[in-house]
Amino acid sequence: MDIKLPVNWTPREYQQAFLMDMAGIKGRPETAKKKALLVWSRQMGKDSSCGIFMFIEAIKIAGNYFYCFPYSTDARKAFWEKIEETTGKRFLDQIPKELIKRRSDQEMVIELVNGSIIRALGFDSDPEQARGLSPRGVVFSEAAQMDPRVFSNMEPAISMNNAWVIYNSTPFGDNHFHQFYKHALSNPDWHCSLVQTLWPDQPGYYYTKDTKYFKDQIDSGIMTEEQVEREFGCSWDAKISGSIYGDNITLAYEQGRVGNYPYDPNYTVNTYWDIGDVDKTVIWFGQVIRGKTYFIDYFDCTSPNPSDLAMMLANKGYHYGTHVLPWDARYTRMSVSVEMQLSEAFFNFGVGGSMVCTDKAGVQVGIQAVRKKFSSYYFNANTCTDALELLNQYRKKWDERAKKFLDEPIHNHPSSHTADALRIEAISEGLIGDSTFGTIKPYKVITDDGD
Repeated sequence: MDIKLPVNWTPREYQQAFLMDMAGIKGRPETAKKKALLVWSRQMGKDSSCGIFMFIEAIKIAGNYFYCFPYSTDARKAFWEKIEETTGKRFLDQIPKELIKRRSDQEMVIELVNGSIIRALGFDSDPEQARGLSPRGVVFSEAAQMDPRVFSNMEPAISMNNAWVIYNSTPFGDNHFHQFYKHALSNPDWHCSLVQTLWPDQPGYYYTKDTKYFKDQIDSGIMTEEQVEREFGCSWDAKISGSIYGDNITLAYEQGRVGNYPYDPNYTVNTYWDIGDVDKTVIWFGQVIRGKTYFIDYFDCTSPNPSDLAMMLANKGYHYGTHVLPWDARYTRMSVSVEMQLSEAFFNFGVGGSMVCTDKAGVQVGIQAVRKKFSSYYFNANTCTDALELLNQYRKKWDERAKKFLDEPIHNHPSSHTADALRIEAISEGLIGDSTFGTIKPYKVITDDGD
């Protein structure tokens, strides 16, 4: 059976260069590159190119192949249900039907006749889902907006299997994806390319539309100038549109407030929580020293139980002052409150410190409190860099109909829990005692009879 792939697709020169580099010199597998990084403008075929390469590899070599996005909704919309603009047909129709043994639209899984499995995934708020996967090849699409722990969690399996891996995205500020790009650019083992469609006089330019088109996008309010520069010009310097704390974080780096700020045993450690039920629980660890808050540590995980959290806190070895929980932790779930569950677990593991819940406060009140206090925040780069990247992605909702940002932030974004926990710190003034070690009363379990 003679089958040609891809079906009804003619690659542009930069797409052809990518496919040839990954296939090897004259198709020799031993010369093929195992890693690629694509910084391609919007509408330049990032996912088409990566998906076609994955299809070809999956047909050639049986194995597990994963096409990954930051969110499950993106995996479905941008890959599984994608309609090609040039043909008007579904992207997945690039795979000839005679090669498909089974296809599940609900699971977003295709099984090929040779035994290969192609699966589209979204990691949403849980980077731990990447553990345990065993890929023969993997694509991280929109990698700039993905939690970088997804990559580190999957890296051991990628290395063990000698798998190929592709990162594609438009820029999203000076974050982990920019660091990947700078590394790949100077590494001959990587295929690295930047294709932008905005500036004819700058590197990587590929003509698709006249400059008037982009000006009209801005003048009409369809896109902001920053969005055009980032999405079409592939600018690393363009601000993240709608970012709530982006300017605060940039200033913190410029002023040296992100650096070597480890635990100081002369002061107690306060913890600030956002508690998830089925989603993430986030904890910031801060020390108040001479009117400044030093965030020495950060923790998050999905659906932890109180005993696991207490053990983690105890193993840190910190002298705790006050554990500040959100207001709803005091309300009962299944006949007992989260506060009481944590109280018992803390006592059993000897965590120490006292526990309080904040009063209920609106999201905007908390955001303004954080912005007001941000100039007094210091972050330990060794433990809080990933958290700062998430915080940098915390942004306002975009109203597509009105073509403007709303005041309210995006909810259930991986960054929202990180931001929620930081708001707990900002509204906790008056709940924290003297942070000098030795002045905090030992932790005590609160029971129904007051003992």
